Amino acid sequence: MPKPSNLEIMEKAREMGLKLSEDGQSWVPIDELVVQLPPPRHPAYVPVTSRQILTRIIFWTFFCVLIGVLAGMYASTLVESSLELFCFLFLIILSGGGSG
Repeated sequence: MPKPSNLEIMEKAREMGLKLSEDGQSWVPIDELVVQLPPPRHPAYVPVTSRQILTRIIFWTFFCVLIGVLAGMYASTLVESSLELFCFLFLIILSGGGSG
């Protein structure tokens, strides 16, 4: 059986967590400084489920309808006949809700 080379011996010792002492007479543990950092404190990305999207769509639809009804009630106090109110709301819808 051939004698292992010094390089092979040193690599095997390193794999075992050992190194040669300063005087070269014994094996001592490798004193490597290991620092474990805490995990980052970023908020984790939570994907939005389709149920949450549907809930938001329903909420905003009801909210917009409620605002529309309240605006219509207010407009009806300003306009005397229902035909005028219908024409007024129809013009608002055609103009894009006053956005341009």
